[in-house]
Amino acid sequence: MNFANQYAFDRAATRELVTENLERLVTATGRLDGLVAGPETVTGQNLKRAYQKVLAHDQPLVATDIGALNQQVCAGTPGAGQLRTVTLSSDADGWVPPIPVAARAQRDLTAILTTQKSTTERAMEVLLYLSRWQLFPAGNQRTALVAANAVMLADGAGVLAIPADKLDWYQTQLRDYQRAGRGLVIKQWLYRNAVWGTPAGRVAEQPQQFHQNKYSPLNGPLD
Repeated sequence: MNFANQYAFDRAATRELVTENLERLVTATGRLDGLVAGPETVTGQNLKRAYQKVLAHDQPLVATDIGALNQQVCAGTPGAGQLRTVTLSSDADGWVPPIPVAARAQRDLTAILTTQKSTTERAMEVLLYLSRWQLFPAGNQRTALVAANAVMLADGAGVLAIPADKLDWYQTQLRDYQRAGRGLVIKQWLYRNAVWGTPAGRVAEQPQQFHQNKYSPLNGPLD
């Protein structure tokens, strides 16, 4: 399936889009980890600084930047910015992400970030990869969305955010994805429900064709 970019903003319009909607974006990001991320909270302030850092960064996101994003998102938390070294507890569905290996994580993230797919699809894959493998001790879903938006904003492709009234659906589908590693259904949903911008930046709809690279890091374990 072809996930063509839905928006095209120049640098000034991207900055305006994020600045005007920063509090909403921060709140939506905090919800992913079940947190209240209002402007007066530590979580909210950390996310605000993370998004401001992303907006000020003129270069495309690379794999080594993601640890720094987690460090900002989880500032003040032990182990912030460092890869997880302990096994997480099993959730109700039995999903236990393995302890990450730095070289493998960097290889997989680099493969996602440098593919020839659209900016929007690369951002969705970054979101899902980080949400599934949970590379850090804390803040993985928040970091995943900030990193995904770093990809979107660098190319002026709009913003990725999960609507509050659809968060339960997303979390349910994310758990299914974490167990099975099949990302097409949740990517289709994200494309239709979580990509947004202003009407001025909307680009013409393009025909969608089914396509999925079965060798994508989204589909297999880190080994």
